[in-house]
Amino acid sequence: MIFSLVAYATSTGRYAVYGLMVTIAPLLGEWLWQNDLASHHGFPVAFGSVALIILITGLARLTALLRRYPLPNHTATV
Repeated sequence: MIFSLVAYATSTGRYAVYGLMVTIAPLLGEWLWQNDLASHHGFPVAFGSVALIILITGLARLTALLRRYPLPNHTATV
């Protein structure tokens, strides 16, 4: 719910997708546990996957930002 509110307030659809992934993670984790595909109700796998997706997305956006706006060759003296 919080991700959806932030997505609406900032007009950033990516946050709504993050919220949807976090909402689906417990259901997916429980399904993994029910089918003996993961231990501990599958929560570490499900939430870890969501965290990894968010981390990779953030690093990709940071890399794109640094490529578009590189650091200056010399720093200003103060």
